[in-house]
Amino acid sequence: MKKTPLQIIRELTDKIKDLECALQKAKENSGYGLKREEKPEIFEERSQNALPVLKEKNDLFIDNKSDLDHLIIEGDNYHILSALSYTHKGKIDVIYIDPPYNTGNKDFVYNDSYVDPEDSYRHSKRLSFMHKRLRLAKELLSDDGVIFISIDDNEQANLKLLCDQIFGENNFVTTFHWKRSESQNNSAKQVAIVWEYVLCYAKNKDICIFNPIDLQTSALKEYRYIDEQSWKKFRRGTIVDNSRWKNIFEIISPAGLRKTIKSIRSQQFFIEKQQNDEIYRTETGTPYLKILLDNSKGQIANNWLDKAGVNEDASEDLRNLIIDFSFSKPKSLISFLIKISERKNSIILDFFAWSGTTGHSVLELNKQDWGSRQFILCSNSEATGIEPEKNICRNITYERVKRVMQGYKNAKGEAIEGLWGGNLRYYTTDFIKKEKSTDDLRQKFIYLCDELLCIKEDTFTVLNSDYCSDQLRCYYKSDHYTVILYDLWQMDKLQQLIAGVNGQVSLYLFSLSKDAYEEELLLLKDKVKIENVPDDILETYHKIF
Repeated sequence: MKKTPLQIIRELTDKIKDLECALQKAKENSGYGLKREEKPEIFEERSQNALPVLKEKNDLFIDNKSDLDHLIIEGDNYHILSALSYTHKGKIDVIYIDPPYNTGNKDFVYNDSYVDPEDSYRHSKRLSFMHKRLRLAKELLSDDGVIFISIDDNEQANLKLLCDQIFGENNFVTTFHWKRSESQNNSAKQVAIVWEYVLCYAKNKDICIFNPIDLQTSALKEYRYIDEQSWKKFRRGTIVDNSRWKNIFEIISPAGLRKTIKSIRSQQFFIEKQQNDEIYRTETGTPYLKILLDNSKGQIANNWLDKAGVNEDASEDLRNLIIDFSFSKPKSLISFLIKISERKNSIILDFFAWSGTTGHSVLELNKQDWGSRQFILCSNSEATGIEPEKNICRNITYERVKRVMQGYKNAKGEAIEGLWGGNLRYYTTDFIKKEKSTDDLRQKFIYLCDELLCIKEDTFTVLNSDYCSDQLRCYYKSDHYTVILYDLWQMDKLQQLIAGVNGQVSLYLFSLSKDAYEEELLLLKDKVKIENVPDDILETYHKIF
């Protein structure tokens, strides 16, 4: 049967679309010789026909009567990152992760049920594994946010190329070299490995600012001179430089002696400093700048970390906490990375949380400088057919943070005071089955949006009001309110509820259309931020899945 012109055009259009998809995949899988094998993971079997939501386990909530809420989320981190793509897009200031190193270790479900160490394509499969997660992680970062990734020799080169591809070569900051042990293994066949790496990328390096660190011992030794007037310590700053000079000018000493010098500074700069008594002269009359210790803001961090803690420190911490876990990074390493890259009110994400070291580090930092940093830790249960009851997230990650918060007895039986430092909320991943009808899928989201919206708005306390009901819900923190409307017939109560609260109001409307309630909400649009659910959530998931 002869095809009509319209049928031919449709077939050609479909072929063009197929070619465009194939070309896009080829682009994504190429770059610097990288080859990613898109092997489906076990978790993807579930997400093929379902969308993730987060459900709070109220029995694990730790209420420290604080306005600061930390989160632990149990589940596959790809599902969790997908949910966070709605709640925290562009909000995360610092990401630290310590992913499996692809060494064939049988302790990690994330790794070895997915990548066989004997598989000749194990590196490409791991690249696919990491690509899915790092692509989402990038979207979570704030404009000036940074990500740190711990890795060893085994995958460092491949991971760097992948990160260059995802974050951009121009956003590569550095590779930190971290000394992982004070001793070396002399039973190694070739060379003892005593260093690991931490890759660092910025979302946008042009606006990313790193904080100085405290002056180290070697730097403090430079401040060995005493100002005769103020008796303050100072170090010498260069003025005369016969190799890098830009200017030649004549100076006059306090005794009236004239001398011509070659300097990296201008004559005007020198005159101003001399007038302010900021010039120091040696016995031969050579001038230097006085750089006071009191005016020091610290020193720039470098990427050579030989005093940032070692694996033995991490093991000792876990022994004291009576936590049985074999792989962990020292708090001092993570604390260092956080301190140089964030503000005191940052949101810090670790989606390979394992033993919860990142959470422990954040709590200690907040205690030290009265900060209000918030952590989000994501960890899997790691349950297997052999160990169906295994749950690393619940029994290791959560348990460690709980003990650190509330206090505990160490291995010696000594009582260790808790750090408190905020509330702790525990979430698990749940799933909503996909439906062919978009309207049917929307209906399934009824009453399953609350946790996502509370996390997004950082409002968790239920408002007790006569106007609230199952169809009209309100959560708050301080003067910030999150209102969720599920039923058009509650519109009068909604208006009365909003009229009775003072503060910022985020209103979420459950509707089958983005244009719903348009007339009814005209009076509220100037007072509240209005968004539609679940369309906004579904749109986020559509882009991911």
